[in-house]
Amino acid sequence: MAEELKTLIDDLLEKQQLLTPVTRFSQKQESHLLPKQARYYQDLIPLSKPKQGEQYAFQVELDLCSGCKACVTACHSLNGLEEEEIWRNVGFLHAPAGEKPFQQTITTACHHCVDPGCLNGCPVDAYDKEEETGIVRHLDDQCIGCSYCVMKCPYDVPKYSEKKGIVRKCDMCHSRLSVGEAPACVQACPHEAIQIIIVDKEAIKNETKINQTIVPDAPLSSYTVPTTQYRSKKGLPTHLLAADRHQLKADQGHTPLAIMLVLTQASVGFIGIDLLARLMDWPISQPWSAVIAILLGVAGMISATLHLGQPLKAWRFFVGLRHSWLSREILAFSLYLPLLFLYTLWLWTPEMNFLPAELPTFLFKSTTGLILGGTTVFIGLIAVGTSIMIYHDTTKPLWKWSRSGIKFYGTALLLGVAGVVTSSWIENSTCTEAHTLLLQTWMAAGFLKLLFEIKFLRHVKSNSWSPDKRSALVQIKTLKFESGIRFFLGFIGGILIPLAILIAPQNEALFWISFHGFILLTAGEIFERSLFFKSVSSAKMPGTP
Repeated sequence: MAEELKTLIDDLLEKQQLLTPVTRFSQKQESHLLPKQARYYQDLIPLSKPKQGEQYAFQVELDLCSGCKACVTACHSLNGLEEEEIWRNVGFLHAPAGEKPFQQTITTACHHCVDPGCLNGCPVDAYDKEEETGIVRHLDDQCIGCSYCVMKCPYDVPKYSEKKGIVRKCDMCHSRLSVGEAPACVQACPHEAIQIIIVDKEAIKNETKINQTIVPDAPLSSYTVPTTQYRSKKGLPTHLLAADRHQLKADQGHTPLAIMLVLTQASVGFIGIDLLARLMDWPISQPWSAVIAILLGVAGMISATLHLGQPLKAWRFFVGLRHSWLSREILAFSLYLPLLFLYTLWLWTPEMNFLPAELPTFLFKSTTGLILGGTTVFIGLIAVGTSIMIYHDTTKPLWKWSRSGIKFYGTALLLGVAGVVTSSWIENSTCTEAHTLLLQTWMAAGFLKLLFEIKFLRHVKSNSWSPDKRSALVQIKTLKFESGIRFFLGFIGGILIPLAILIAPQNEALFWISFHGFILLTAGEIFERSLFFKSVSSAKMPGTP
């Protein structure tokens, strides 16, 4: 029997019996025939928002990261970053020499810490940790570009934009997350190595007590409590080292800050030594000392504004007084300079007496002068102390209190003694016993300060690698020219010139000799402060050589 011819309707009915590719795929998924493919269809962001005590965090599957830097490119492109501006980076860890070879790539961005150092240090509250999401956001319109958050962050996250004059950082693509879309780095990773998860903040705090770092050779987590989760089924050997661990690269010099620190400390030292001379009734005190102290203090504060990307917004410093040492420094020097001006005004017009005459005067001839001078010096010393705390609070070993304190107060003493001696010879070139004592103090302070700095360099001989060894090596190798100039100027201005005056105290050119010594000494201290910034060993996540 001949086969019946199929009609169009027969063809359509037959095709209806066939399963579409989507239907067949769905059936296989339901019957678990494709378990190995499940990871390709999982959600890369949470389907719900964090609850009370929770926040968003990055999770990185280290076994999937190939180091392709697609995440870096996507972050840079989507956020419209400048050419040298990077919010996400990729480095790697490797096994030390003599160990079994091992290498692991590490992708890293802002860790949106539970206790952010950037937020705690900002003098104008240009950072905000969202209560609902836990994301640490930078508020560009409030930033003054002081870069203190760059120093405070142990992970090298905030980046200063020269073009905009402000600092910027990763905000976990907040605008995308808020509408249920994955951040650029998460979406761009071809291996889906990066995800957004929800973590419990209290659990993260407890975890930092067990695991001191989020990956080997990273900064200690206890400082800011980072939330990024790095996972590996293979596990990471704890002895791994960052690929750029031994890189001897100089940090930023922050020249305006270096000048500001030296000049403000010189100002405090000037007026402090002058007040001491008046209390001791030494015949070397001159009203010029206070005038020079004002000029140094004002020049120092002007230099500080040159370090700000948005100096016109600096008036908002008071909003950070509760938590920022930088705000407290600005306040302290803002009180010190007006007091210094009033004290100087009194020195030139001593008939002015604003306070009751029956108050004790000790060796002072005026109660007003004693009160104004003592208060001015006291506030000035506190202001120098706030400068020390700014850097001590970053937890960098080179900047800890015991070292910064000796350097900062040492600069105040050294330049104060040298300055008062120099100003005393503006009108009279007579060398008295008081001059001899101060010249000896000048030489001793200069010698001890240089000795303290040279003693630090002994860390280059340490058998184990440490931030101190790195800082010492940077000074000796990378910055050997600057270090050489610093010690040369310190020796000439701090030791040789006062010694020459002590040997020949009857020289008619005492003012010019000591003046040149003061200038050389000040230049040497500025070089020392530049090394203070450039040779610091800043903690960071593992990078590349």
